[in-house]
Amino acid sequence: MPPAHRHIRFPRRLRAGTPPLTAPGSELTCLVLSPGPEEWVGVDLASGALLRSRPAGGRALQRVRTPDGTPRLVGRFDIVALTLADDEEPPDPARPEAIVALGPPTLLGRARRHPARRLLDQLASPERTGASLLSTWGPSIAYIDLDGTAQSVVVIETSPRALELSVRADGEVIATISWSGITRTVLVTDPVARRAAFAAEHPLRRGELVETLGFRPSYLICGLAAVRQGHASKLVLAVLPRRVPRRWARPLRKLFWEGSGSEVLRHRPAESDEGVPA
Repeated sequence: MPPAHRHIRFPRRLRAGTPPLTAPGSELTCLVLSPGPEEWVGVDLASGALLRSRPAGGRALQRVRTPDGTPRLVGRFDIVALTLADDEEPPDPARPEAIVALGPPTLLGRARRHPARRLLDQLASPERTGASLLSTWGPSIAYIDLDGTAQSVVVIETSPRALELSVRADGEVIATISWSGITRTVLVTDPVARRAAFAAEHPLRRGELVETLGFRPSYLICGLAAVRQGHASKLVLAVLPRRVPRRWARPLRKLFWEGSGSEVLRHRPAESDEGVPA
């Protein structure tokens, strides 16, 4: 696994909601937050702008070229270089941050703990009493209300006290999030969180949530789904830690950066996909 490259600079100051650079041929260095396959989300390290794939376009960004030319799956907190291609699709107001890459990205290394934490702290949307999430208080937003000026993907801070994972009767994994003084329920697509929820026999919260995930949840990457039946639903695309505890570093490295579902603590939520809907 490639070491972190110390010459890759993270932005010292940035403003949440910075629009991405989308000119064809532009070369970007990105920190990967959600590696796909259906949804890919990253941060442009030059501007701090959040980027995401087109619907189902995450598969094109899921594999990266390593320095020796060997392809492998991209992982969370990987740093990659990519070149933007001409986007032949019309602008999508449901995801103004969408990009199209010209070929697979190139793996540059992996983020170090403190720069990544500082970046996520700056990206996190401010928590204000009564604030909406993704420009709406409900579980979805009508397509007619989208004009392409509002963010379709955001970072928010969370904690084991403010987050609960559970499985609905219809088999969907949901996150109950307390944020800005409002408790809301959001569908979860993050495979790590989904596997943990399906492995438990009851809703996960507080200490049990930390133990089952294998890390303390500190950030949520939330975004709008593809428009269906005139609405775009809210999704939790990724649940991320603030830092990697030293004694859990090896299992977490496998879980996050190798894309495998190896053992976390004494729990094996991702050992098998049996019973977990695709």
